[in-house]
Order: sequence, then structure tokens, then C-alpha cells
Amino acid sequence: MKSQQQLNLTKYRFIIVLGMHRSGTSALTRALKALGVHLGDNLMSAQNENNEKGFWEDLDVYSLNEELLASLGSRWDDTVDITYKLGQGNLEFKNRAITLLRQKVDGRGCFSFKDPRVCRLLPFWQDVFDTLKACVQYVICLRNPLSVASSLYRRDEFPFEKSFILWLNHMLVVAEYTQKSPRIVIEYERFISDPMESFSRLAKFLCIDMNDLIHSEISAFNSQFLAPELQHSKFDVRDLENENRACQVVKKTYRLFRKLITEDSISVNENFNALIKEYKEWLPAIYFGSRIDGQLTIKIEEIKLLDKKIDKLKEETKEQEKHINILNNNIEELSNNYRKRGEYICFLENRVDEINSNYRKRGEYIEELESKIKNWEKKWFVRFFGKFKYSLKK
Repeated sequence: MKSQQQLNLTKYRFIIVLGMHRSGTSALTRALKALGVHLGDNLMSAQNENNEKGFWEDLDVYSLNEELLASLGSRWDDTVDITYKLGQGNLEFKNRAITLLRQKVDGRGCFSFKDPRVCRLLPFWQDVFDTLKACVQYVICLRNPLSVASSLYRRDEFPFEKSFILWLNHMLVVAEYTQKSPRIVIEYERFISDPMESFSRLAKFLCIDMNDLIHSEISAFNSQFLAPELQHSKFDVRDLENENRACQVVKKTYRLFRKLITEDSISVNENFNALIKEYKEWLPAIYFGSRIDGQLTIKIEEIKLLDKKIDKLKEETKEQEKHINILNNNIEELSNNYRKRGEYICFLENRVDEINSNYRKRGEYIEELESKIKNWEKKWFVRFFGKFKYSLKK
């Protein structure tokens, strides 16, 4: 391992945090910050119910990894091995990565980043490091694969079998491609239960002096960042050994990584290489299963989209039902008004008939009076003129 003086003479120094998704890499990377390690200024934001304390993941590195995976026809949850593709036509990505890392170091000499995707893309990044003639140290975060699978099931509804294959795809690449490099394994469960022990090992591995300022940062980290309740899925070695959904390669790999914590020896690496060889013999079957899983994933996404459309149609139907109810209420109100107006019209027609009847009766009465007046006039005229004639005769 290089001394602090040798590290200071290196133009580019990178501390790479490696580990499977949901393995505690975010907490471990935040611990490096407490030790004074530079993580960059463009970090991914925290997410509720996913990573409440923050990812501590450089967005530029993350974006490049996502694009590289997509160019290889892969994605973060793909169970297919892609290491054999990483030397084919990746020059554009390599040049971008070189430029990006130079910008991230920017006179600081050291830069640390983590992204679980780096595990599967490690041959690509090691080519970039070699081109920069950089000093690279690997901090490997190890978590019980049963806890990882449980966490992925809760967050993404992944079957445990798929999560175990994903864990192997990440961790066996890490075991194979870091054998000749400075590396340290930090067990997540021990880090949570005894953070100071892990901090001491990290500081020694990275040649960092534990001064008062760093001790203060570590205290703040322990009190503000580490929270046992965030470790939603917690299983021990015995639980994994009794887990029927985990194949023997998963269990052997986990045991070897735990051994690597205290013994990074040739024999351990030979055992790893034997496991890697055994695992690669299963890759055709895994590839076939991955294709089926990919098709199933597509169908699941289509079903989710249909469910969203159905939910949207249900909401639209509810709104239309509300509108129909409003229209029905309006129609009922109009019908009531129409009925009341009909009743009022009937009332008016009856009044008209009554008025007409009264008018007719009055007309008849007037005619009767006129007839009586005429008869009276005739009688009066006869009587008056009769008397007048009589007086003339005298």
C-alpha cells in the first residue's frame, strides 16, 4: 500500500466506493466526507422512502454510467454480464470520462465517487484510471445479500432470485477486477453497529490523520446521519445460509467477502476465481432467464401504463358522473319549473274562462237591461203621446 507521501506525489487519486444497490454505499460515501474526502459539488438529492439521508452520488458520473449502460443495451437491474462488451467501441465514453475526472479533481489531487453501476462497468473505469496514470483505492461495501434482496423487494418488487443474481453480477466483478489494487471491505452491518471501528480502518487504509476536526465531523456523522431505523432489512449469516432462494454461489461469495475483511490473500483470491469460473458457466442460462425477465418487465410496465390509463378513465368517469348528476339536477329543476308554469298557465286559463263567463253574463244582463229600457221607452212614449193627443182633441 502506498504511503501518504507517495499519494501526495500522485497527480490523480481516486477513492471508489463499490457495492451492490441497497448495500449501504451512500452511508459509507458520506462517512468518507466526514474523513475530509472530496465528493464533488454536483450530488444527487435525497429521496423520501428511497434514500432519506441522501445518495452522496455525483450526478455527472451517474449520467455517464446510465448512458454507457444504455449504449450496451443494458440497464441498472439487468442480470446479464456486460464486462466482455466494455472494450468495444467505448472510446467516446472513455474520453468523456477522462475529461470529467480531470474536472472533478481540479487541483485537489483526490476525488471520490460512488455509483453501484460502476461495479458492472469496472473494466471501463479501470481503463480510464490507467490512462490518467491515477492512484486508485477501492472501498467495498458488503451487505448481507438477503438484506439487499429484501430491500429491493420492498422498493421495486423484485423477486428474491433476481436480486441474488444482481448481487452476484456486481460483487463477483468487484472481486475479480480489484484483486491487484488497494482495497478494503467494510461490512455494512458492523459499520452501523460500531462506526468508530470502521472509521479507524478507513482512515488507516486511506492514510488520513484522525485530527480533532475529523473527530468532530465523525461525531456529527454518527449523531445526525447514522440511524439504525433506516436499516429496514436486517439478516445475519445464519439467515442467508438457511435461505432456499439463494444458490450456493451467493452464499460462498458472501462468505469469501467476509473473509476478505481480515485476509486479502492469494488463497482467498483463488477461491474467488474458482467461484467466478463456476458462475460464468451458468451465464447462458442466466442470459436466457434475463431475456424472459426483460420481456416480463416490459409487460409489467405495459400493465402499469394500462392501470394508469384505467385510473385516469375512472377519474374522468367520476367527473362525468358528477357532471351528469348536475345535469340531472338541472333537468329536474327545469321540470319542476315547467310543471309549476303549466299549473300557473292552467290557473290563468281558468281565470280567463271565468272572466269570459262573467263578461258573457254581463253582456246578457246589459242586453236584458237594454230590452227593458226599450220596452219602457215604448210604454212611456205611447202613454205620453196618448195623453198629448187627447188634450189636443179637447
